[in-house]
Amino acid sequence: MNCTDICLDSRAARKGSLFFCIRGHNDDGHAHVREAYDAGCRDFCVERDVSLPEDANVIICPDTRAALAEKAAEFFGYPARSLITVGITGTKGKTGTAECIASILNSAGIECGVIGTLGIRYKGNRLPIPNTTPDPITLNKALAQMVKIGVKAVAVEVSSQALKEERTGGIEFDIGVFTNFSPDHISGSEHASVGEYKECKARLFSRCRTGFFNADDPQYEYFVKKARCVPYSYGTGAGALYRADGARYFRKGAGLFSEFTFVPPHGDQIRIISPVPGPAGIFNSLCACSVCSFLGADGASLARGAINARAEGRFELFDVNGVYVMIDYAHNEISVQNLFATVALYGFARVIAVFGCGGERSRQRRAAMGKTVSENADICIVTEDNPRGEPVESINADIMAGMKSGKCETVFINDRRDAIVYALSVAERGDIVLLIGKGHERYMEKNGIKMPFSEVDIIKEIKGGKV
Repeated sequence: MNCTDICLDSRAARKGSLFFCIRGHNDDGHAHVREAYDAGCRDFCVERDVSLPEDANVIICPDTRAALAEKAAEFFGYPARSLITVGITGTKGKTGTAECIASILNSAGIECGVIGTLGIRYKGNRLPIPNTTPDPITLNKALAQMVKIGVKAVAVEVSSQALKEERTGGIEFDIGVFTNFSPDHISGSEHASVGEYKECKARLFSRCRTGFFNADDPQYEYFVKKARCVPYSYGTGAGALYRADGARYFRKGAGLFSEFTFVPPHGDQIRIISPVPGPAGIFNSLCACSVCSFLGADGASLARGAINARAEGRFELFDVNGVYVMIDYAHNEISVQNLFATVALYGFARVIAVFGCGGERSRQRRAAMGKTVSENADICIVTEDNPRGEPVESINADIMAGMKSGKCETVFINDRRDAIVYALSVAERGDIVLLIGKGHERYMEKNGIKMPFSEVDIIKEIKGGKV
């Protein structure tokens, strides 16, 4: 077999391709082998018998996902071996931690790329991807491009779904990171149970040389015991090897900041300021400083990289005529609880929340989200958030089932743009408006179509008096 290309989509198959038949939640590559054959492909990797002409070369293997991951790494020349690779997993904090690691390493003169929810980015290049962790072909191709143009390190967000589906198979990370754990992504298309979700995350630490674990998280011991790597801890307690002391939170201008003293096991203590508010700013920066200190970054680079680290759509702040507006990607109960707890640290007069829940995703999130928002906001505006194939009214009825009567004034506005305009119209100086759930996304998904939608653009229009 002499393949000149590998693919997992029959539409990309051609002469010289090796086509991997992947069984997905909504489709099965085995059903498309004839399409790939008709496009010129003659080499196939399958999990079961398929009907093809005699000149087709068919390899049957027990797991085509694992086979694809190994082949992709080989096909692109094992590019991860030429980079300092940091894989980050956890329920929350992956994006912020990855951004902070890249910012610090770049400040230290170690060119660092990022692969995650915000896309693939390195040296001014940016490629959007549909998943937090891309498929093995996209992943290894991107790593090979980074090596080719002189990138030295990469921070990769490694989701539980990616570990379950072997997207990072064939890669041994230099460093694995555990940020935190809480129940999430339990549905027919994601994980069958909390136990499976946790076990999938733990797989990262059998595929890395060194692990950094959040000692403050209740699941710390579980992940350390599951690890086959050399473990290091970070946290706020005295037992953590890398520690944050003296945390404080403050406003400055239109910004909300967090600050702490970074205490490494060796060397000088460094005061770190993060533009990310609340405990997330502490833990994302502490984790990043721990990893980068281990990799040799100096104190000045740690401080400079941390203050400059920002993640689009994560605690993203705007000043609209004296009213704070925050865009955040929080889309489950725990993340929303943390968002409200963070905002409470900064003493706003009122909290106005705009939120919804995604269609065709875990229904158990909806009532929990409604309960959490209604208990913490002064005004909540329930609206759409990627309804996909479900009616917004049906999703919002599930949300309403969990909402508690009390101090929270509740308004239902199905169109999210109208909901944002309404929120800013009732906000007063000293308030904060939280736009919850969309984060960095620049689309609204309805009935299989992703239509352009930007909360940032809407805020700018309102600020400029165009609405």
